Amino acid sequence: MLIEAIDRILENKPIGDSPSEVGVESLPDGEEWLSELWAKLKQLQDMHNELQHFSIGLSKGELGTNPPPRSNYLASGLKQLQMHLRHLTWQAQCISQGDYNQKIDFMGEFSEAFNKMVDQLRDREHKIITQRETMLRVFDQVEPIFILADSKDMQVLYANKLANLRFRLDDESQMKKDMLEQIRSRCKPEVSEQIQDMDSGRWYRVTCERFFWAQEHDSLLYHCVDITSHIKRESDLEQEAHTDKLTGLNNRHAFERAFDKLWDLCRQNQSPLAVILFDIDHFKICNDTYGHLQGDKCLVAFANVMRANIGRFNDVVARFGGEEFIALLPFTNQEAAVRIAEAVRKEIENTQIQVETGDRGILNIQITVSGGVTSRIPDFEAIPDLLLEEADRALYVSKESGRNRISIVG
Repeated sequence: MLIEAIDRILENKPIGDSPSEVGVESLPDGEEWLSELWAKLKQLQDMHNELQHFSIGLSKGELGTNPPPRSNYLASGLKQLQMHLRHLTWQAQCISQGDYNQKIDFMGEFSEAFNKMVDQLRDREHKIITQRETMLRVFDQVEPIFILADSKDMQVLYANKLANLRFRLDDESQMKKDMLEQIRSRCKPEVSEQIQDMDSGRWYRVTCERFFWAQEHDSLLYHCVDITSHIKRESDLEQEAHTDKLTGLNNRHAFERAFDKLWDLCRQNQSPLAVILFDIDHFKICNDTYGHLQGDKCLVAFANVMRANIGRFNDVVARFGGEEFIALLPFTNQEAAVRIAEAVRKEIENTQIQVETGDRGILNIQITVSGGVTSRIPDFEAIPDLLLEEADRALYVSKESGRNRISIVG
């Protein structure tokens, strides 16, 4: 019977409040000690159950598990362990907030490992801080602009000297209202964008990267490189590719690109598009008489007259080739185009052009031009070349009629 009760305790089975509950109906005379023994076994089983529940909770990390009562002297070691684990949890929280003065000496080998870990964390943080200070000193000496901002509210956490100089961060919100707003709205991590500072007109290539700055900040590092000179070079090269070097007007390639766009624009708006084609009269004789360099002066003089008389926003003036010049006038009917062409013709006729003649010194000469004008509303059946053909026919009429005049067709 006693062995059976002990077995049930070890198997975590109840033994009941008396021997009769496990099959013993009565006790022999003089065996009262057995009842007392049974009560002790029952107490031992209750302590065992409390101990088991408590230890399972601790093993799961449930440090708030209620410990057994004081009467359960078997749980004293586990209670001590619970207290240590609670204190250790608090110390770990302190360390996570940067308090590396936390040490433990109550958990044997674990204490040694824990203290070593804290020392290593402290050393690593010191290295990180040192490296960050070095990085900031370097950033202040280099040419690119560095700006560190909080990813949530874009508050500037750090800006190197060049950033403060270029973007005037010390000036109340100038950066935040303009440049920083552009950066925030357009720049995403791992993507480069070209952004113009509207205050200075300078262009920057901005690269955005996620950057660890401090625990409380999810930060973004913006690396800005001034590319203004590069943008200007590209613009100059593009301008050069579309500009006649002698006169500064558009060249034929630029004219053809503009012609297609203006044709579509006027077709969509059902508005007239006018073309004026000019040719300098007897230009070959001018070249043969005074030389090509002096002939170039005549070309430049006529280009200046065209530029002065044809200059609305969408107007296009170009050197068409040799001594031929052309003008595109959107939203202009034939009557208005003829008035403009006549103004050009009259002005160049009255312009004195100085040429060097060698033996005869400097002379003032005059040139004249012939012009052909046409205008029509583009439609889907016609093609842009039709306007050029009409203007060319009108120019031919002017030449055949004695030159120094403006003609129309149709």
